[in-house]
Amino acid sequence: MRQGDRILTSLRENSAPIPTLVKESQQSLGVADFHLIICGGTLGILIGCALAVKGLRVALMEWGILRGREQEWNISRKELDVFVELNLLTQEELASAIATKYNSARVGFHGGTEVWVEDVLNICQYPDK
Repeated sequence: MRQGDRILTSLRENSAPIPTLVKESQQSLGVADFHLIICGGTLGILIGCALAVKGLRVALMEWGILRGREQEWNISRKELDVFVELNLLTQEELASAIATKYNSARVGFHGGTEVWVEDVLNICQYPDK
């Protein structure tokens, strides 16, 4: 069985070891032993913390100082459901973190074409949950 499969199995069975928190390390990334490296952002930080709690060795790389958000942020419902599938949250905990549900969503970038999509970024998440 591949290492990734063993890790996911331990997450599902809630048998992953308790992680050690490392806030900063001078160890070269070429030598450090991580299961995964996440490049920050609000969702990356959330996922990285959840996976570290479940026993994975996670390196989080963030551009600047971590700051909380004071506004809701959008995510796709399918992305949130993964937290329940991995037993990181219960359905009740997940429901309490959802500020708004909606479908369709308008997606666009400054100066670009706007596109209407279904089932993408269709949940508004409370940042403090």
